[in-house]
Amino acid sequence: MWLLLIRKLTSLPMGNIEPPTAVFVGSGNLAIGVLRAFNHLKLMMPEDISLVVFDDLEWAEAYCPPVTAIAQKTTQIGSTATELLLVIRESTISIN
Repeated sequence: MWLLLIRKLTSLPMGNIEPPTAVFVGSGNLAIGVLRAFNHLKLMMPEDISLVVFDDLEWAEAYCPPVTAIAQKTTQIGSTATELLLVIRESTISIN
C-alpha cells in the first residue's frame, strides 16, 4: 500500500508544483511501511524526501538518518477528550 502511494506521489506530473518533500504519519507501524517504500524506490532521506512520525519511537534516533518523531502524550489526550465529551453530553441533556 505505502509503496504504491509513495511511488504515485513522487512521480505525478504536477506542472509547476514541486513533488512532496515529506511524508507525515501517525504511528510507528505506518513509519515502517513508509521507510520500506522509500528503500524500495531508492528515495534517500533527507536528500529526496523526509519522514515525520507523530509517535514516541524508541528507534527513531537510532535509525540512520534519524527519523523526526514527535511524541504525543496519549494518556493526557485521551483523558482530555473524555472530559470534553462529558461536558458536551452534560450540556445537551435537558433537565425537566
